[in-house]
Amino acid sequence: MKLPPELERRVLELAGELPVRASAPVASRSKRSAVQPGPARVRLIVWIPGLVVRSEANIGGELRGKIARKVAIKSAVESALSTTLPPFAVAPVRVVLTRVGTRRMDDDNLANAFKPVRDVIAKWLGVDDGNRAAVRWVYRQRPGYVAGVRVAVG
Repeated sequence: MKLPPELERRVLELAGELPVRASAPVASRSKRSAVQPGPARVRLIVWIPGLVVRSEANIGGELRGKIARKVAIKSAVESALSTTLPPFAVAPVRVVLTRVGTRRMDDDNLANAFKPVRDVIAKWLGVDDGNRAAVRWVYRQRPGYVAGVRVAVG
């Protein structure tokens, strides 16, 4: 589809590919300076169906079982992220982890359940998961019949 030249130029300007042209001054009520748009944020969304995250604080059993569950979660997340490249984004990168399941968890158990997922994503991004200047972690949950985890980076 071919766009008219003026529309094509405007689309490229809005996308940040061309410098913004100086336009005729427009009378405004405020004396704020015009804010130039920054670089566009790239957003990557990965859905991992069937991945059930549980809080290890509430699960009893042997240490061997806990380690096996963490290894299984880490390998599932690594395989889901292995086909994609980390998005180039301006720090801090915002990572939203959403748990889909039948029951709700309280917020501290939700963060505890996402710890293995968080470790893999931080390794994939090439940052330390405790560095708040580089990555912001947001935990969410929603009800659903199909259990899984949604990872949104960007």
